[in-house]
Amino acid sequence: MNRPLPRGIRALGTQSTPEERFKSAALTKSDVWAYEDEWRVVIVPRPFGMAAGVQTFPPEALSRVVLGVAISDSDRDMVLRWVREYPATVEVLCARLLPNQYALELVPFSL
Repeated sequence: MNRPLPRGIRALGTQSTPEERFKSAALTKSDVWAYEDEWRVVIVPRPFGMAAGVQTFPPEALSRVVLGVAISDSDRDMVLRWVREYPATVEVLCARLLPNQYALELVPFSL
């Protein structure tokens, strides 16, 4: 199947290394989402140098969870259970597709 590549990956071309392609795929998003104030945590597999394993963060480091548009009922229920049991307050939002646009709307989800 021939799928279009995100801009960052396409710009690398076929001469790029697996590490460059991995970084581009993990760290590139459309300009449409540039307004989002997000942090991405990427644990790089061993072939690229970093050790694998469990990473820990303080509970306050997680402030928001976004339930995806296509999340199943069982996955949603599992995530909501985790949020209820979490030792810090976490905002829960639900993503909804906006009609006729390449965009999502995030609406508050009541626990």
